[in-house]
Amino acid sequence: MTQTRLPLLPLPASGPSLAFWTLAALLIPLGWDASGLDLAAARLLAGPHGFALQDHWLLTRVLHQGVLPFAWLLVGWITVGVWWPTWGQQRLSAGARLQWAASSWIALLVIDLMKLASRTSCPWDLAQFGGTAVHVSHWAWGVFDGGVGHCFPAGHASAGFVFLAGFFAWRGASPRLARIWLAGALVAGTVLGLSQQLRGAHFASHTLWTAWLCWSIAWAVHAVPALFAGRAPLAAKVPRVVLLFWVTKVLATTMGETAGDAFSRTLGLGYATASLVFLALFAAALAAQLHTRRYRPLAYWSLVVAGTTAGATIADYFNLTLRLGHFRTALLFAAALAIVLASWRRSSGRIGFDGIRSTREESFYWATILLSNILGTAIGDCIAGLTGFAGGALLFAALLATIALLHAGRKLAPVLLFWSAYVLTRPLGTTLGDTLTEAQALGGLALGRIGASLAIAALIVAAIALMSRLQRRAGSALAA
Repeated sequence: MTQTRLPLLPLPASGPSLAFWTLAALLIPLGWDASGLDLAAARLLAGPHGFALQDHWLLTRVLHQGVLPFAWLLVGWITVGVWWPTWGQQRLSAGARLQWAASSWIALLVIDLMKLASRTSCPWDLAQFGGTAVHVSHWAWGVFDGGVGHCFPAGHASAGFVFLAGFFAWRGASPRLARIWLAGALVAGTVLGLSQQLRGAHFASHTLWTAWLCWSIAWAVHAVPALFAGRAPLAAKVPRVVLLFWVTKVLATTMGETAGDAFSRTLGLGYATASLVFLALFAAALAAQLHTRRYRPLAYWSLVVAGTTAGATIADYFNLTLRLGHFRTALLFAAALAIVLASWRRSSGRIGFDGIRSTREESFYWATILLSNILGTAIGDCIAGLTGFAGGALLFAALLATIALLHAGRKLAPVLLFWSAYVLTRPLGTTLGDTLTEAQALGGLALGRIGASLAIAALIVAAIALMSRLQRRAGSALAA
């Protein structure tokens, strides 16, 4: 019996009906906002002394604290399933699993970023319910209401609504399972949202907007790749690995360090917020890169810069905010990198660095790059603490020179040398960036993070232009 192989992106193109219902559903949160029923609903649950059910054990211990670990485990299972499908995920193609995981993470990132930017306080913070804030519309961005803010949209409800993405993942392979995911996500998100409204942690509008955002993000992640269905790559989607490639890569990693510090420290966003911002940029750049049919310098190098900047802030978040320390952070992401590389080898039969054409290989390629940036940042910071910034830069430059000699002498496999060099360029960029921007008392030149980032960005653009010009000349010479 012949086994039919699932195509990489099996999901049917989104018809007008899904677009129509997505836009039609927008009328629900808009209509609720226009009605002004948020305060009226809250007054049914609270008085001048607060919300009677704010500390109820069922709402706090079970539906708030107890549910979140299970939601994160489910998101983790969906994510790991991109590479290691289990419990029925084998019925989905790699493309469908990737879309499922991507839409889940993008939805969570969008909700978290909106909450971080929001100045709207929760109902229990309002003066009429025993707090100090005044009621301000959640669309009045930048307007302080006198409370702590960061309440819109409903983050807790997203722990249920985020699984609306399962409907789009399964609707092509199993309509029955798609409906189960749809119903389960709607019920879970609604219950979690209502539990927070009973406590005074959110207005009803917060839950409605979270539901619509999670649905529309899942629909968009599903719909956009469908526009490119059947468009096989015409050529390799990564550049040739020549000396100028490595020069550009070192510049990109150096900018990743300076730009990451500029956003997290100079602009005061903090490591968590900056990491979310750069991960969102990385996801957007990855979507653009996956939809190209050949190597496009702008798409490729934009993704490299986004990945190296995200790597810097994520490593700093684990090291400084979570206080894991450089060594444990490096060990954690070294293990994650080893898992991804092993999965890549198991899935594709090889670990590559050139001739990358399929979506599956490209997904592994960029996952490896992101993790190598986080690992390299942790290694660079760890070594710089022992040798100083300049000493660390010299050490990593010497290690890269050793790899170059091994490559010239053909002593080791090219793929091993490539990825070893790729990891080491990140700590080189880390130490170079800190040498340029850190205070002179710490061994730096104190050039300024924003100015240094802009100057390095100009050098990257020049290097990319030169690389493209040389490749065109080489192509013309071969054609002649």
